[in-house]
Amino acid sequence: MPNCKKIIFLTGGKLIFVAFCSFLAAGQIFANPGRLDFTFQNILEDGANVTAIEIQPDGKILVAGKFNTRGAVLRRDVVRLNSDGFPDTTFDVGSGTGSNGFIRFMKLQTDGKIIVAGNFSQINGEFRPAIVRLNTNGSIDTTFNVSGINVSFVNDLDIQSDGKILISATNATGLSFVTRLNTNGANEPSIGVPLFSGSPGGFGYRVSFVPTENKILVGGNFNYTVNQTQYRNLARLNLDGTIDSTFTANVTNTTFDLMVNTKLIGNGKILVWGKFDTVNGVTRRNLAILNTDGSLDASFNPATIGTEIFISVAVQTNGKIIVGGSNFTFNTFLRGNVARLNADGTVDTTFNQGKGANGEVRAVKIRNENKLLIGGTFFRYHGVPRRGLAQIDL
Repeated sequence: MPNCKKIIFLTGGKLIFVAFCSFLAAGQIFANPGRLDFTFQNILEDGANVTAIEIQPDGKILVAGKFNTRGAVLRRDVVRLNSDGFPDTTFDVGSGTGSNGFIRFMKLQTDGKIIVAGNFSQINGEFRPAIVRLNTNGSIDTTFNVSGINVSFVNDLDIQSDGKILISATNATGLSFVTRLNTNGANEPSIGVPLFSGSPGGFGYRVSFVPTENKILVGGNFNYTVNQTQYRNLARLNLDGTIDSTFTANVTNTTFDLMVNTKLIGNGKILVWGKFDTVNGVTRRNLAILNTDGSLDASFNPATIGTEIFISVAVQTNGKIIVGGSNFTFNTFLRGNVARLNADGTVDTTFNQGKGANGEVRAVKIRNENKLLIGGTFFRYHGVPRRGLAQIDL
């Protein structure tokens, strides 16, 4: 609503009443789910690619990927933002990962230190291949050094409740594996069971820690056998790396291109997303919910048609699911590479993203129940310039 004031002045012997009205910012007028928040700054340069977003307990925002900031404060590849989107000048990673490096994953430890991983060989000019831990000011934590294992690049990353670090990685010979690092970076070989160390040829692993059960979910391209029955592409491990036989699932795709990611969403249920077309023999295109034993939750039947590629997900406290990715334009409501689904999988039509993001949405992070941060390769959101990072209303 406009804020109007009347001004009275005398001219030609007559009293003249003039109303001057000021209008609220567009971000306040259109504060509806899916709309761009205009109050959040657009601070990245052209070509930005944001792959990871974390929210600190104090509300500050960590953003990682491949980018430079624009303006007076130059930051490369990792930046910490204040709540308004302006850079926090007390955090600096210097030259970042260099011209050829690329950060794909970031996790925030409970002590405030930050683990970043991906495809790089150095941070701020110091040799640090594939994974590094940063102090709270952005400097390299020299107490963390990967040892006992060769890592060329990291495919996924998560942190256990005890602070140990789970990674899916590839070494210099092209061997894919899942392993666990101690808090100082030393490899803990006990998790490296043969199935997940490259034999019989698995790859594309994704790892997710399940704190409620002290288990590890692993997705990827592989087979495993429980009680003489073969299962594919999704398993749950005990902390010692052995197969948890109480969880069995088959996730398949008719094409070679397959990707299986997992996220615990409460009540022991597991959100599975990526690139697939069946779960336990039932058609589920790229998105599904499993029960704690790996069986399909039939009550969740998502409004997907198979062309979408889901790269990132987030779950609100009310059970609604935010999905980000690419190729959403073929569906009337799953458009603009970001959407919200109801708890049963139907599209939430109250979330109106308009044209949405004009490029991949590679990271979605719920900032609070009213705001959503998205990152990726886009440079517009609903036609408004936003380079790789935007905040939208929920």
